[in-house]
Amino acid sequence: MPPKIPWNLLRLTFFTNKNCSLCSTAVVNTASWRLKETNNMAEFKEVDIFGPGNEKWHDAYVFDVPVVSSQNTNIYGSKTPTGYWRHFIYLFGT
Repeated sequence: MPPKIPWNLLRLTFFTNKNCSLCSTAVVNTASWRLKETNNMAEFKEVDIFGPGNEKWHDAYVFDVPVVSSQNTNIYGSKTPTGYWRHFIYLFGT
């Protein structure tokens, strides 16, 4: 039996662009997945790379949006074992 997935420790950041239809679709699908699979426990944040103060994200991702970043930490602040996130990776592909 796979370990219980601690969704409350998953932090997702979407780097998007307001004029990107693929970004909009990805955000909607992720919001739906987050509600259904994690019972809204996973933290979700959207960052518009063209927004004020986001120059470093613009420079890094201007040709790559949408970009999903995940931060997985346990209650002690260290990285969570990769096995917990296999389900997440499977859902979004690699």
